[in-house]
Amino acid sequence: MDAPVSRDEFLRQLDQAMFETEELIESAEYDEMDDFSPHLSAYRVLLGQLHELKARIESGEHRFADGADLPFAEWARSHVHAVPFHDLLAALNKAHRAGVA
Repeated sequence: MDAPVSRDEFLRQLDQAMFETEELIESAEYDEMDDFSPHLSAYRVLLGQLHELKARIESGEHRFADGADLPFAEWARSHVHAVPFHDLLAALNKAHRAGVA
């Protein structure tokens, strides 16, 4: 997946990541998917971090290209098998690190 290059693209991909996370939580809760249910609490934390990131961007508080990874980046890298949309999270982190227009 390509990293977003504009703030609007970043927000669209961020919305997609929130949707995917919500779907994953629902699947883990209700379908009791063996591969994903052990990570349910981490998915909830991820969703909270995504919502917080969106709020910070929309309020103008978030700083792109600050030299740091997004809060969820390390967890997502180390749990690729548990996050079907890990490429989307990686694209968001890449755009955050590089900055967007």
